[in-house]
Amino acid sequence: MNASRWYHNSPDRPLLIGHRGSQLIEKYPENSIPAFKEAVQLGAQAIELDVQLSADRKLMVYHDHTLSRLMGIDKNLRNFSCTQLKNFRFVNLEKAENITIPTLSEVFESFGNHIFYNIEIKSDFKSISPVIKELYQCIADFNLQNKVWISSFDPVVLWRWHRKYSGISLAFLFDKWRFAEKWICRQPFIDILHPGINLISHFEAISNPGKEICFWTVNSADDLQIIKGLNLLGIITDNIPSVKQIFTA
Repeated sequence: MNASRWYHNSPDRPLLIGHRGSQLIEKYPENSIPAFKEAVQLGAQAIELDVQLSADRKLMVYHDHTLSRLMGIDKNLRNFSCTQLKNFRFVNLEKAENITIPTLSEVFESFGNHIFYNIEIKSDFKSISPVIKELYQCIADFNLQNKVWISSFDPVVLWRWHRKYSGISLAFLFDKWRFAEKWICRQPFIDILHPGINLISHFEAISNPGKEICFWTVNSADDLQIIKGLNLLGIITDNIPSVKQIFTA
């Protein structure tokens, strides 16, 4: 699948993607529905989010495997049911009152097909099969196959998805440029390449396989100026207004 054929109404500009939503203005918790709403209000056409399974196999939108950084609970998310997780609250954030960890279904219900979704799978080896199954079903239930791409740092996750399902673009995340990454980037089941912005000096080599490229996480003015003239699928950023200004100037 050539993602650039469907992802954007302006193919001469990269898709603007809010990294875990936006915390720029109101400082809402990352990966929360208010943070996603802020990203869209600031001009993002897409949101980047992370999913993993709760103990009762609900797709929760949350980045870390443990709850310690955001919830102050030194245990893994997978040890709790969705109901239990909904009873926890974010800590050390002024704008966190009454905000809970969303399920992916809640995010889809909030935004539908009005935006695009870059969904990163966070999983360990044992949870790969169930998370793939639940994620595909959730995307199908909302008929969002053409509004989603699946990303992961683990090529095994993407390969296993490819073996079971088709019709959804797969993106490989990486922040090093070694033999392994070079080999993975050329595999036919990889549709989109997600290099870290630290690899900008390797752009020519990364672009050699002729696949769509989306850099993460592009925040500094210097990096924005460097990538301004590149042919990119998208840009994942924490600073949506700055990226929007650069690419609409």
